[in-house]
Amino acid sequence: MSQWIETIALKEGVLKNILWHQQRMELTLVAHESNFFVDLFTLLSKYDLPRNGYYKVRVLYNTRQVLDVNWQLYTPRQLNTFELVDGTHIDYSYKDANRTQLEELKEESKEDEIIIVQKNCITDTSFTNLVFQQGEYWYTPASYLLNGTQRQYLLAENLIRQREITRTDLSLYSHFKLINAMLPFETAPTYSINQIKNRWD
Repeated sequence: MSQWIETIALKEGVLKNILWHQQRMELTLVAHESNFFVDLFTLLSKYDLPRNGYYKVRVLYNTRQVLDVNWQLYTPRQLNTFELVDGTHIDYSYKDANRTQLEELKEESKEDEIIIVQKNCITDTSFTNLVFQQGEYWYTPASYLLNGTQRQYLLAENLIRQREITRTDLSLYSHFKLINAMLPFETAPTYSINQIKNRWD
């Protein structure tokens, strides 16, 4: 039976973007013909979550029940080099607990992180969505593997724009960021576009 996860940021005792996680969980369950429902805020309120620091809260569930809830202090990964890789075969439409395909693709690269290309279009890294800077505006690829909660929030608030970005378009952008529930736009590191290696070159 498939299992999925919601990874929620807990900052100084406050669960961040919980409604966006709730929505994604419900959409995932409906898509898999499940009538199971759980209110994430109510569920997590039953736990003695830390009130200080920045934590990653992980909720593991399937179509019938919540299987596990755990949390750990979050430390961002230090990344310096990125590489474009072909991931046309990968489908990660839902936040599946099984990340085998993504991990195998990542192992093919010697760089710190991969940027996955599907049919010549930029999608995501192995664990985040992406935003690219062009002048004063930031754009996220219209082609994505997973419609992340931070991505959805930023689009809803008109803080970023969406457009198709191909691998040959990258020279049109100056910088990029990796974003997800734990890496909000405002604090996510900014990288130079020159830090991306293109294996097609």
